Amino acid sequence: MNKIHRKQPGSKAFKRALKERDYYINRIVKEIPLAEVKTLVLENIKDIKKNTRKEKKLNKEFRSKFQRWTYSKLISRIQQLSEVGGVHCQMIAPAYTSQTCSKCGFVHTLNRNGEIFKCRQCGYTLDTDYNASLNILNLGLAQQSMVAGNMKGNVCL
Repeated sequence: MNKIHRKQPGSKAFKRALKERDYYINRIVKEIPLAEVKTLVLENIKDIKKNTRKEKKLNKEFRSKFQRWTYSKLISRIQQLSEVGGVHCQMIAPAYTSQTCSKCGFVHTLNRNGEIFKCRQCGYTLDTDYNASLNILNLGLAQQSMVAGNMKGNVCL
C-alpha cells in the first residue's frame, strides 16, 4: 500500500504498483484452503470509508492510503474462487463485533481498549481483532445453521 502511495498517479511506476498489488491479492487468495472448507464467513466492510462519522477527523495521509485500498477486489476474488470451488461465501455485518465478548456475549463499548479486549462482565481477555473474528464466525454459523443445519469445516476471514 505504501508503495502505491509513493508513486505519482498515472505514471508507469504507479500502474506497475497497482498490477503488483492485484497479483499479490490473487496469490494470497489462492492460498486459502478452499478444498478443506464448506463455508467462508467474511466481514462486510465494503462501505467503511462512507460509514464513519469520524471521516473528516481522519488525517489526510490515512485517507490518501485508504483510497487505494482494494477490499472490493479482494472480496470479489474470494467469492469467484469460492464459487468455482463450491464453497459458500457468507458476508456478516461487523456492527458491535469488537465490543461483544465472544465467550459470554456481553456488549459494552469499554470492553475494547485499543488492541486488548477485556470483558467487563466475565473478565475474558484476548486480542481485539481475534475476538471480533470469533464473533463474526459465530454470527455466520448461527445464520448458516438456521438455513442449512449441520456445519463442518468453516473459516472466518
